Amino acid sequence: MNEVLVAEDKPLGAPGGEGKVHRIVSGLYQNCCVKIYYPKLRTATRKNKIRYMMAHKPENLESRQYKICWPIDMVYIKGEFVGFMMPLAFPNSIQLYKLCKSKLSKRLSPIWQKYGREEVRGLLNRFKLCRNLAIPIFNVHRSGNYVLVDLKPQNVLVTDAGKISVIDLDSIQIASNGKVLYNGPVATPEYIPPEGMTHNPNGADYIADTWDRFSLGVIFYQILLGLHPYTGTGLRQYRNFNTLEEKIVEGLFPFGKKAKYVRPATPHQQFRQMPRFLQKMFMDCFDAGHKDPEKRPTANDWGEAMFKAVQPSSALQLKTLANVLTTKFKLVWGDLQQMGNQAVQQLSQVSIASPKQNQTTTPSLKTQQKTKTKPLPPPILAKPKPLTLKPRLEYASFRSRLIAGILDVLLYFNVTVGAYATTVGFLYLAHLHFQLPQQTPEQFDVVSIPIVAGLVLYWYFPFSEASSWQATLGKRFMKLKVTDLQGNRLTLKQSSIRSVSKLLTIVTALVGFVMLAFREKKQALHDLLGEGSLVVRE
Repeated sequence: MNEVLVAEDKPLGAPGGEGKVHRIVSGLYQNCCVKIYYPKLRTATRKNKIRYMMAHKPENLESRQYKICWPIDMVYIKGEFVGFMMPLAFPNSIQLYKLCKSKLSKRLSPIWQKYGREEVRGLLNRFKLCRNLAIPIFNVHRSGNYVLVDLKPQNVLVTDAGKISVIDLDSIQIASNGKVLYNGPVATPEYIPPEGMTHNPNGADYIADTWDRFSLGVIFYQILLGLHPYTGTGLRQYRNFNTLEEKIVEGLFPFGKKAKYVRPATPHQQFRQMPRFLQKMFMDCFDAGHKDPEKRPTANDWGEAMFKAVQPSSALQLKTLANVLTTKFKLVWGDLQQMGNQAVQQLSQVSIASPKQNQTTTPSLKTQQKTKTKPLPPPILAKPKPLTLKPRLEYASFRSRLIAGILDVLLYFNVTVGAYATTVGFLYLAHLHFQLPQQTPEQFDVVSIPIVAGLVLYWYFPFSEASSWQATLGKRFMKLKVTDLQGNRLTLKQSSIRSVSKLLTIVTALVGFVMLAFREKKQALHDLLGEGSLVVRE
């Protein structure tokens, strides 16, 4: 029996690369939402993939601490497949990415301060958060049929209580009996393992669960330390390795075998303050696992380690107890000093002939109550089945960028001329209507030409490349898009800096553009300035 669903017009969050998500507001599914694909993505393959996922659900999709937002049912409009329905994330969730930064955003509610890394309590809460993430990832892996491929903090939502919701699961890779049934078409460069840089996830080759193990290690490192594990400055022969992808491929983990070739960023110093067993797991993930992916810890291994880290016998818990005892000692010592000073002052005011017995009242001490961490049940996990692998960014060629640039320049001049003619015509009519004194259309040129040209230039290039298209019309025609060095969409600020930098490319007699033909990543001069950018094929 078909049920009519009513969804909110406004999407939940920003539109994604595949479609928009809307909350359902009527019927039996008010705790669910629907993902509506863009028309060109409503294919029979995608429909069959959703149908397969509905028929082969992993075990334990939900608990009090996590949700795996797996497809529940398909959605049709006028008989045409348009998307699917899935559970809503836990209420009041935010992107896990916001807890992966070096400092908590001031825009977050004060309740999120419990995750501050400055206190031991904050680190313990982050260990629990990591454990809550490890369990659903294991449950996805356990069947041996699924690998997430695009596992990253942006695809995980979290509440202030540490409850986890895993979303965007329709891009998962599905395999059965050694054969890929449906591929995982997308991956994010800074979460791709070294062996994956030469592979393409949008193909028929296996992506092993060791791929997700690497991504999970990166996410845990960001949660605990606030930066990507490969953040640092390359030295010697690696001094020109600027992107995270390059450092991942070369194994430039600051605490691994190539540590002498890396100058780590300051937050890495906290790595040595973590429990030894967690340090070893990160070393296994990024160093030993660089050549042998099977040595990377599984989601089960991470779950058990994070469970161990919050137990009363762990180093951090002992450190918490030591901090409490130290605080109490300081309080007692301070009170004793105060009592001694008071006694000296009183004795100095008393006559030796008529001594008076002073009574000193010991001030009450403020005691700190020891925080007791309620033991968490160990995760019920097991070894997932291994698979095998394949993503890479395809940099735009000199020829394709040249054609796109010529198209953009022609289009820009046409739009500018049209906008200029419209503006001057409007000003001339206003001149006639309001009878402005001694003004001629020729005098309008002095002001209107630079203003119109500048506005069209600013609207066309920065706004186009920072939009969801990530491209001007010329680049879109050539199937190109502009990204940052990690393959992400540019902000308007980054796009504006990139566009202004093109002036340097022009004043160098276009040498700044020609240089892209000789660079490995096909970057022109304006691509290298600012925070850096890339032009890649879609």
